This record gives sequence, C-alpha cells and structure tokens, in this order.
Amino acid sequence: MGALLSAISGGLGLAGSVFGTISAAKKAREANKLLNQEQRENQDWYNKNYNQDYTQTASNQALITKTADMLRNRSLAEAGRQAVGGGTDESVAQEKEQDNNALGNAVQNVAAQADARKNQVEGEYLAQKQNLDNQKIAVDNNQAQNISGAAGSLVGTAGNIIQNQQNTNLASTIAKNQATKPTV
Repeated sequence: MGALLSAISGGLGLAGSVFGTISAAKKAREANKLLNQEQRENQDWYNKNYNQDYTQTASNQALITKTADMLRNRSLAEAGRQAVGGGTDESVAQEKEQDNNALGNAVQNVAAQADARKNQVEGEYLAQKQNLDNQKIAVDNNQAQNISGAAGSLVGTAGNIIQNQQNTNLASTIAKNQATKPTV
C-alpha cells in the first residue's frame, strides 16, 4: 500500500512539474513574440526617422525659402539704392556676397540640426534596442530556470520513489524474517 501511495505521490509531483514547465514555456513564447514585434517596430521607427532628410522637412524648406526671399529682396533694394546713389558694381557685388553667405549659414544651421536629430534618433533607437534585448535575455533566463527547476523536481521525485520502494522492500523483508524466526 505504501508503494502505491508513493508512486501516486511521485506521479502527481511529476505531472505538476511537467504542467508548470509547459505553462512557463507557453508564457515565454508569448513574451518573446511580443518582444520580437516591439523590436520590429523599433527598427521600423529607426529606419523612418534616421533616414529622413531633415533638411527637406516643410518647416526647414520654409525657413530656407523665406531667408532666400528676404535676402533677394534686400539685395534688389540695395541695388536700387546703389543705382540711385551712385554706388559701384563692386559694392553691389559685396552686398550680394554677404547675402549669399547669410543664406549659406542658414543652410548650414539646418544641416547641423539634421545631424543632431540623427544622433538623437540613433541614441533613442539604441537605448530601446538594449532594453528589448535585456527583456529577451530575462525571458530566456527565466525559462532556463524553470527547466532546471523541473529537472531538479523530477530527479527529487524519482529519488523519493526509489527511497520509498527500498523502505517498503526493507520493511517487507524484516516482516518475513520475523515471521519465520522461531519463538523462544
């Protein structure tokens, strides 16, 4: 009877370990599926934002256009003043050069902002990528611990069954020996 109870107890322990391991594996697959989706979304976000030509955004194009128009109008006004006031071609050319330099500086500032934006996008992407990688590692480590725990439980259950069987055999042998022992 003790052997039967031991076997039932061991079987229940084994079934519980197997069920727990299967459930944990299912949860790990679900977590990895979500993390893979987040990684794809992070990569898509990075590709879209990093490869965007920041200088071509509507706001920057408007800034460059407005600056060019303002400088063009200023240059025409200056040329008119020079013509009326008797200015030289050299002074008109100098004014145009200054306007061109001002436009060049505006474009350089936009380009510098584009570089800063790319650096920001790359930093955010890498931080999120590292976070997702760490989460995947944690899921894998948790799954490995669950498998290790289940294996340890299986070994412990098997050891208990063997020990109980040996105890039952020993008790049976003692009982037989006492039954065949002559009474004095």
